[in-house]
Amino acid sequence: MAEKSKAVAVIDTKKKLGSLETAYALFQQKKGAIASVAAKQLDPERMLRVALSSIRKVPKLLECSGESMMAALMQAAQWGLEPDGRNAHLIPFGREVQLIPDYKGLIALARRSGEISTIYAEVACEDDKFDYQLGTDPLIVHKPTDGDRGEATHYYAVCKFKDGGTQFVVMSKNQAMAHGKKYSKSFDRKDSPWKTEPDAMGKKTCIRQLTKYLPLTPELQDAVEHSYKEDSSKIIEAEPFEYLPPEQTASDAKVGETPVRTPKKIEAEADPAPEADEVGVEPDNDDGGMFS
Repeated sequence: MAEKSKAVAVIDTKKKLGSLETAYALFQQKKGAIASVAAKQLDPERMLRVALSSIRKVPKLLECSGESMMAALMQAAQWGLEPDGRNAHLIPFGREVQLIPDYKGLIALARRSGEISTIYAEVACEDDKFDYQLGTDPLIVHKPTDGDRGEATHYYAVCKFKDGGTQFVVMSKNQAMAHGKKYSKSFDRKDSPWKTEPDAMGKKTCIRQLTKYLPLTPELQDAVEHSYKEDSSKIIEAEPFEYLPPEQTASDAKVGETPVRTPKKIEAEADPAPEADEVGVEPDNDDGGMFS
């Protein structure tokens, strides 16, 4: 006697996800679509496991529609970034999911241009030895002190190109905070990343400013525009993204460009490991055995 085929329930993506089981079923139904747009650097099956783990950590995502969740995951797949709380974040906004790239995700996308050898962001503190100059011979010198370094005073981002050139952006803490207050409607909220993780946001701001002087892939440009949607409760109007010449005003980030001249310490420094000040938490990829 032939077995009756089991009917597969079609998930109504207009409705909220409601449960992990529904999210898993939706991911299984849509994983072919994810795979069809995924960047070559991404394993779609692994990305869906990471997404499920992110939902377990942020249960409010279950209140969002399946449609917005899949739109966010399709975007992540196109960028080639996992929504793991390190490279990118899934943020609930009412019934909608927003995908927000982290500064580490922007760095990862910048590297894919093929023209960059090293790109990173750092924070300088009040007890560090820190100095920089612009003009015809731009230079950064940063020697972190041992032990307690004090409060942050500056943020900076550096890019070294494979042809030997270097580009950097420096912002004082006051400049970075003023930038956040201007462009982020969540700036004054107690749960804003500008309040909870100010150093991460300062470095992210420098990376975003630096991308104006880097070779841009479509994925990087799109991710930079999305990165301004930091508010977990409001849609943020993104800062207009455009190429800008390295002209300076008193309130601008300080931009330097030089063929080779960077301090030996910086020149020899490898790409830093992920730091503890990132916005979000690292997932444990615990999918409850659903993908095993």
